[in-house]
Amino acid sequence: WMATCPVVDGVSLVCGGWASDALCRRRFASVKGCFAALSLWGFLLGGLACALLFVLRDGATRALLGGVADDAAVSAPLGHVWTLVCGMQVANAVCFTYDGMLLASAQYSFVRNYLLIGACVVFAPALYMACADGGGGLFGL
Repeated sequence: WMATCPVVDGVSLVCGGWASDALCRRRFASVKGCFAALSLWGFLLGGLACALLFVLRDGATRALLGGVADDAAVSAPLGHVWTLVCGMQVANAVCFTYDGMLLASAQYSFVRNYLLIGACVVFAPALYMACADGGGGLFGL
């Protein structure tokens, strides 16, 4: 997340400003082009972050974990997790560009709807099931 957020958010805010201006002037073809370019930039910047994190994985894990990363019990599963972290940079970057598109078009109602659905359909039942049998919550606390 930290690898892509600052750069991609900056790009999406600039493109979002352009798209917002084009929306106000009713130039919808320009908006579609701006959103397509923004998606492409998000994908490319996410791919670049993915490649950099993958190439620099040994140094990055040592910087984050210190000497613990040299332990075989830690480094074996960390390789699989690090590959997942690298791959998720593409999805993160594209998601951040969509955030810029939503900001430009002022379309936030679906976010409210999905958060409400997630809270009612996923979180509330999970919390109920975790507490119903006398457990101490989702994590047994």
